Amino acid sequence: MRQEQNDVKELLQQVRGQRSVTQFARDLGFSKQYVSNVLCGNKMPSDLLLHRAGIRKKVTINYEVFPGALPENREKNR
Repeated sequence: MRQEQNDVKELLQQVRGQRSVTQFARDLGFSKQYVSNVLCGNKMPSDLLLHRAGIRKKVTINYEVFPGALPENREKNR
């Protein structure tokens, strides 16, 4: 399972608190089945579910030099 999915499941569990899955789903306006599938990791949550739960996506972009990209490495590969 991807780390992002684990992270969002943990956040949803925090937001859910002591509520049952049925009550949590009702409060968010989604079916119990859908919310249960998300909490079990069988489905990724929709943007609307995240929004209603008060969770937002934060995307970070990292850049790196891949092997063979530097001029000294290109000469070695010829």
